[in-house]
Amino acid sequence: MGVMVRETLKVGNMSILNQEFGESVYEPGSAFVMAKFDGILGMAYPSLAEIVGNPVFDNMLAQRTVDEPVFSFFLSSVAVQGVSSFCPRGCQAIVDTGTSLIAGPTTDILKLQQLIGATPSNIDEVKQNFIV
Repeated sequence: MGVMVRETLKVGNMSILNQEFGESVYEPGSAFVMAKFDGILGMAYPSLAEIVGNPVFDNMLAQRTVDEPVFSFFLSSVAVQGVSSFCPRGCQAIVDTGTSLIAGPTTDILKLQQLIGATPSNIDEVKQNFIV
């Protein structure tokens, strides 16, 4: 349950004025209580958005905060306790920016989960080679 609000959003050294977003004022369960994050920032096109409003990147373009209509995500390595030795020669992975899930080969993901003290929650639902 939430309300639509407007705020100045800071991304690095950039400020996006009057950014609309849905503010959660009630969230049942423990997802946001236990999480190490404050919320979810969507980057979808307006036509894909669940809530009517101007997405962050569209506002950045309209306010000329960015020069070109292009953005990307880059994941360079995985660090466990500040050390990036988990996968020194690279790993296969799928990062879907539209979800909070990351998938990869079962043995690698199980090893990573063990290193960071995570407990797999959907191991019975997983098909053969990849788990989340």
